[in-house]
Amino acid sequence: QEAGPGTTAAVVWLDYDSPQGIVAAASKQAAVDAGPRLASFLTEVDELKAPGAKTTVIGHSYGTDVVGQALIAGGRADRVVLTGSPGITKYVDEAADFVPTPTRLYVERAPGDYVAYTEWHGPDPATFPDAIRMATNDPLANDEAVSVHWHNEYYRPNSEALRNIGRVVRGDLSAITTTNT
Repeated sequence: QEAGPGTTAAVVWLDYDSPQGIVAAASKQAAVDAGPRLASFLTEVDELKAPGAKTTVIGHSYGTDVVGQALIAGGRADRVVLTGSPGITKYVDEAADFVPTPTRLYVERAPGDYVAYTEWHGPDPATFPDAIRMATNDPLANDEAVSVHWHNEYYRPNSEALRNIGRVVRGDLSAITTTNT
């Protein structure tokens, strides 16, 4: 809905066994195994989509590592959004290390997001100098705006975090609010 009803198709890809629990999530193996499958799926989507249609891949938490592994394995998208990331891999410390040109990387890290701060799988993409760091909270928000804190709130309705994700999906890139913190 935030991306623009009637103009956007959403596909949820879950072709991997996501780790259950913190101990299992400390391992990268599920992401390493899933990355090539997601890359293959993105190739299929590219072949099936309408001419001129744009693809945005969005990953949250462990899913950001899966998206990163897919891009490393040759997956392509027009735009990539990562929220609450534990990192991609130890040697990836900028978008150019895994996001192919001309794709842009958009990232969100909410205040208090303990998963992003752990950097279990590598540097947090929110620290990459060539990533676009989107705001998760609107400093000029009205009373209806929803505040986003911690790890599982990026997709809350009426939040700046979700509005920014919608802006990326629909290609309204000049309307994105950014932050340095």
